[in-house]
This record gives sequence, C-alpha cells and structure tokens, in this order.
Amino acid sequence: MNPTIAKRVAEVDSAFTTFARALVALDDAAMRGPSLVPDWSRAHVVVNIALRANANRSTVERAISGVESATGPTTAEQLDSDIKLTAMHEPAEIVVQCLDSHALLVGVWGRVAEDCWQQIGEFLDEGPCSIEHSLELHLAVLVSGRTNLNG
Repeated sequence: MNPTIAKRVAEVDSAFTTFARALVALDDAAMRGPSLVPDWSRAHVVVNIALRANANRSTVERAISGVESATGPTTAEQLDSDIKLTAMHEPAEIVVQCLDSHALLVGVWGRVAEDCWQQIGEFLDEGPCSIEHSLELHLAVLVSGRTNLNG
C-alpha cells in the first residue's frame, strides 16, 4: 500500500478508535437515549456506521473483484429501513456489529491492489467514486457519528 493511502487508512482507523472509545463507554440506557440526529437514538447512530461500513465493504469488494456481494444496503431506502430495524437489537449486539463491520472494512481495504485504488464503485449517498475516495467517505461518517453520540 502506498504511503499516502496507508496514512488515510490509519486516519480512518484512528477516527474509529476514538468513536469506539465513546461507544463502549455507553451503557444500555445511554444507547437507547437520544442522539443529536432528530428522531434517532445513539443506537441508530451506531447502526448507521456499521451498515455504511458494510455497504462500503461490499462496494469495494465488487470494484476489486467484479463479483456482487450482498454485505450491506445498496440504496438509501434500504439503509434507512435496516437502521430502524437493527437499532431495536440489544445494545451489546449493536456494539459488536459495529466493531466487526469496521474491522471487515479495513480488511478489504488491505486487499486492494496498488493499481486498484482508482477503481470506481457506486457508494451510498455519493454515487460513483474511487475506492480511494471511500476512505474519505467513511472518515466523514465516523466523525459525524462521534459528534452525534453526544445526545
């Protein structure tokens, strides 16, 4: 992995670590409490991050392999529906899902060949963009998510 991309992956991982520290400090009642996003609990925010990581992973896998993968929502409507349903799960389950989703996304970024970072994928809310740009997309989701946990 070239140094510029490795640095971006490290930045995303660092942002996730900051988010995860805040996340694991929440008890069940806090997870069910309001976030800064209207009509969303903190659980909704966490599920949003997990599902977006899954969707990004699916898009990256498809871009580098050409094979369809159904590991995440593919439309904004599906994402919204999945967030509402999954946010009702047990808080501990939501936390584990979020931690696992991030680890799997970082893992797929680690499999991107040097010459594939400019491959184009169809990313939620962004449309067609490069795999490299997906790092920035996920970083923005993490920063927003950390802010929105502060209900």
